[in-house]
Amino acid sequence: MFVRDQKLVNGQRVTLRLLEDLTVDGVSIPANTHLSAICKISDRLELSVRSLELGGRIVPLFLEAYDGDGLPGIYCPETSAAKNSRRASDDAISTAGRTFGRLVGDIANTVIRTGATIAKSATGEVSVNVVSGYEFYLVKVEKR
Repeated sequence: MFVRDQKLVNGQRVTLRLLEDLTVDGVSIPANTHLSAICKISDRLELSVRSLELGGRIVPLFLEAYDGDGLPGIYCPETSAAKNSRRASDDAISTAGRTFGRLVGDIANTVIRTGATIAKSATGEVSVNVVSGYEFYLVKVEKR
């Protein structure tokens, strides 16, 4: 998961926290360990974790982030589309909440929110805002 809300640009480092124990090539990495990932922004936020210092040694990891939809990278809707979508989804959630009770609204709200939003500044710099606590998967990939 992301450790904190953060605005990221290409090549920037972001801190992640493992939510479960992980074993890579016979090395056990305990839950709550912080990992550093390098980000690459395309149509999704790609995160690569190459290594970790653990117990005084460098452990090669070669992990990539996969979102809950099973695709590589974290889904990042466009900012303008996200605003329109969020407004429509908030209206739908509000209606569902009134119609079916607060529980349905809370469930719908949880399903619709994403972990990152992509934006482009006036200068053309693309950035991604990530939300602390957003969970995703780290998958071992072949060394490149």
